[in-house]
Amino acid sequence: MSLNEIAKRIKDVCVAHGFAWNVDDPKDIATCLLLIHSEVSEAAEALRDGKIDELKLELIGVLIRTLHLLSLLEANIDELLKSEIQRNAERPYKHGRLYF
Repeated sequence: MSLNEIAKRIKDVCVAHGFAWNVDDPKDIATCLLLIHSEVSEAAEALRDGKIDELKLELIGVLIRTLHLLSLLEANIDELLKSEIQRNAERPYKHGRLYF
């Protein structure tokens, strides 16, 4: 199953459960971004508490919410991912910087 197909499934489930966002409304896009941020924060909290299994689940939450938003934006996720991986592969070590 491609990421595009997975994202479509996520979108269908979200809509069925009342999470239908309008990407023509910047507030709805902001809401989606904040939900992604919330999942990242929950992942950091799980890490802080040493709950590695919970950390993994929260990271899956980040992935689900991100795929949902990308689906709403009608992105070709598979192609964008391949392109971005290639772009990163062609960058210099640590992008030419000394630290992260």
